[in-house]
Amino acid sequence: MRDTAVKRMMSKKRLIAAVLVGAVTLLVVFALIAVSITPVKYDIAVGEVAPATITASRDIVDEISTEAARAEARAAVADIYTRDDKVTEKVNNNIAGYYEAARKQVEVLHDAYVAQRSGSVYYGEFNPANVNWDSFLTSSMKASVRAALDDPGMPDSAIVALARVTDSEITAMEETVLTEVENVLARGVYEEDLVAELNSLEGRLRQHYSFGALYLAYYPVEKYLTANMVYDEAATEAAREAAAQTVPEVKYKQNQTVVTAGEVVTEEQYAVLLALGVVGGEGVDYSLYVGMLLLLLLVFVAYGFYVYQFEAQVLADTRKLMVLASILVVVVGISVPLARLDPRILPALFG
Repeated sequence: MRDTAVKRMMSKKRLIAAVLVGAVTLLVVFALIAVSITPVKYDIAVGEVAPATITASRDIVDEISTEAARAEARAAVADIYTRDDKVTEKVNNNIAGYYEAARKQVEVLHDAYVAQRSGSVYYGEFNPANVNWDSFLTSSMKASVRAALDDPGMPDSAIVALARVTDSEITAMEETVLTEVENVLARGVYEEDLVAELNSLEGRLRQHYSFGALYLAYYPVEKYLTANMVYDEAATEAAREAAAQTVPEVKYKQNQTVVTAGEVVTEEQYAVLLALGVVGGEGVDYSLYVGMLLLLLLVFVAYGFYVYQFEAQVLADTRKLMVLASILVVVVGISVPLARLDPRILPALFG
């Protein structure tokens, strides 16, 4: 009840004075603590010898080392390729189209031969394998075949081989070639492996065909076979980013040694020291001071409320308030140099 009576008797002027004393004390205490927490500046650079052992004043991330580790993790992820089924379908269709055109040319050549020989008394059953196509085929006929098959460099031996086959034989050749190509595409063809795959296919086709017939089997393969394994940039980047995210941050814990006295300062260490504000003219961590000010403000407000509620006579007596403020300032003032020496040597430890 006595504190309530004192509150009623406390003049507005005394309350303002108490608030001013508290505000000034807060600023003085903040200034003293700011001096204590402000890191010592060192005049060093990358490649120079550290004049002292420097520790981290707070937990901090070594950004350069972290990024280097993540870059290494990204580089370790191989390029990702996906099979493009549209390429497979296109290759098959092109090869099938080639043999369809070849089949039509076979029919044209056979019809031309039959038409020329039909009036001969020696004409019998037509067998293209028994015809002397070398003497029958004219330059215009050969040119027509080359144009129809879109193969200006087609040798005469291949045109003769084409004229010698029957419809069923060319169909069988088409099936053989398509089967070989489909097997290769099913495994997946990479751009850098395309030449090797073509050479391998040619070798297998040689087991079935020779001379002109081999040309008819291999030419559409060489012309139309393309890589069906396509580089997937989005998947590759996603995998690399996922690998990078698994790499933990390289951190210095509070009070952990960043650089030892006599050690040559590396770029990574200098970046950490710069972030801590202990080297260079910049790098002040204002958040540290703002956080300290807010903490002190909270403590002072809480203590002020306590005094107002339960020790109102102290607020009413300016001299007592000044003594309380002075004690607080002196204790903090003594703690600053002792904290620099060793944080364990503080007045609070002695009661």
